[in-house]
Amino acid sequence: MAEIDVSGWGEFLVVSLFDSIVRGNRLKISDRIPGETPLVTAGFENYGIADYVDASRVVNQEHSGVTVTVDMFGNVFVRTEPFICDDNILVFKNEQSLRANAFIAATLRATIRTRFNYTDQFRMKSLNGLTVKLPVTPDGEPDWGFMESRIERVQYGVQKRADDLESQIVSSTPMDVSEWGEFVVGELFEIRRGVRQKSQDRSPGGVPYYSASDTNNGVVDHVSNPAFLAENCIVYTIFGDVFYAPGEFTAGDDVSLLHHEKLNEKNGLFVAAALRRNKSKYSFNEKAFSGKISKDVIKLPVADHGEPDWDYMEAYISNVAKKVKQRADVFN
Repeated sequence: MAEIDVSGWGEFLVVSLFDSIVRGNRLKISDRIPGETPLVTAGFENYGIADYVDASRVVNQEHSGVTVTVDMFGNVFVRTEPFICDDNILVFKNEQSLRANAFIAATLRATIRTRFNYTDQFRMKSLNGLTVKLPVTPDGEPDWGFMESRIERVQYGVQKRADDLESQIVSSTPMDVSEWGEFVVGELFEIRRGVRQKSQDRSPGGVPYYSASDTNNGVVDHVSNPAFLAENCIVYTIFGDVFYAPGEFTAGDDVSLLHHEKLNEKNGLFVAAALRRNKSKYSFNEKAFSGKISKDVIKLPVADHGEPDWDYMEAYISNVAKKVKQRADVFN
């Protein structure tokens, strides 16, 4: 991203940018009732989401609409989906747009980054005199229009690069899918949800731990004390990222595991690519929970008996891998 000239920006008290700032309430693990509302606590991993609870059966206030949260370590996130939070979170809300709040969150994050930690925590009193630099209008007010347009340009740039990459991949491996069949995900696969292990509860080891991450194929840790073991599955994160997981592994509750007895490393990669085409349906405020993805439909090659043609998918990936190796050998 190009640098922004901030020399003409003004300083604004953070408290002046929001209509309300509230602190969450403590919710002990023993009081959490499983559900689908995110429980936000202090931490950077998984956007600070520690669990999913039934918001109607706990005393914590549910927050909705566009909000900005800051935890006790100074981690800043913009949220659009309903959530509850514990007492390590401050929730900021105003009437501005999602993009404007994303801009504020970015400047706030840059301002308080590295200033707070476990012994020097970000609390309500930390807001006393805290300012951020923002673009200003000629009359000295925050320039919300500039903030929105800047975030829009950033989003467009990211999406364009993603679209260009996908177009290159598709054009390099053209496929005729006109005779493929449609399959309901929940009817084709056994689906189970992972089990959360907080980072402080994980012991270092050799078992891959998958979570809702789009990097490193979703592997965020390696542990020696997995809550459970699975193998040979499709890993489907709540944000719509899909990976094939070979060998033994474990996973957090922010992923679903899809298993079929005929899955292997090659046809698993093919199926993961087919499932990934549904990614645009899911986002931070429309998560890919197992109940939703089980109803999704994917197109796959069909064998004579009407079932997925697992052999064709395996052969296709083998052929692609062979071509990639041949191209790589040219440079060796």
